[in-house]
Amino acid sequence: MRRAHCWILLLSAMAPAGMAQEGTPAGILRGDLLSWTGTARAGELVFRGAEDRVFQCVYDERTYFERSRERITPAALHLGDRLEVVADRKEGGGLCYARTVEVIEAPAPHATPGQRPRLRTAPTITDAIAPRGNLTFTGIVLKNSAGELLLRTRGNERKTILLRPDTRYLGEGQILERDNLPVHTRVFIRAGRNIEEELEAYQIVWGDILEPVLPRQP
Repeated sequence: MRRAHCWILLLSAMAPAGMAQEGTPAGILRGDLLSWTGTARAGELVFRGAEDRVFQCVYDERTYFERSRERITPAALHLGDRLEVVADRKEGGGLCYARTVEVIEAPAPHATPGQRPRLRTAPTITDAIAPRGNLTFTGIVLKNSAGELLLRTRGNERKTILLRPDTRYLGEGQILERDNLPVHTRVFIRAGRNIEEELEAYQIVWGDILEPVLPRQP
């Protein structure tokens, strides 16, 4: 009876982690880092988003980590860091995979002599008109020209996505140029709509998802 009770407690403790893993959606996720397990080459991130929802995403050596526009290693993360994760899902599986992880630094308040500094709590006018990179697409590149990219999505749709002068290209975990992206490559795109309602790419990521080898739990 005591042994059965122990198994019930163990399964109860494991259930939230499993549920968080399976319920993590692909796309852009934001939350505060609760823990990370692994090495610089592979591991798992656990972070809490809105409404106390817990997300779990694995990463590998091709995941791009950055803070203040500079590349970092997972070891440079701190508990409580505000993360913005561009997440994908492995083909044929339900695992959440982090393609990019950015630490969002809180902006320093602007101090004016004689006035109490105020933190900005509302988006800027530009953000309200055209929020940057709030859409994600996955598909195969059919055309890669200087001004646009033609994508065939998973739903077999064809989408033309404009390329900006500041579009970032991340291939195999490295910052690359547009010319390094060959056609027929599967990509993960973070995009948004401009004032003319045209799709623009802010970040294009490619590279196979590896099988992260997580350390064994004691």
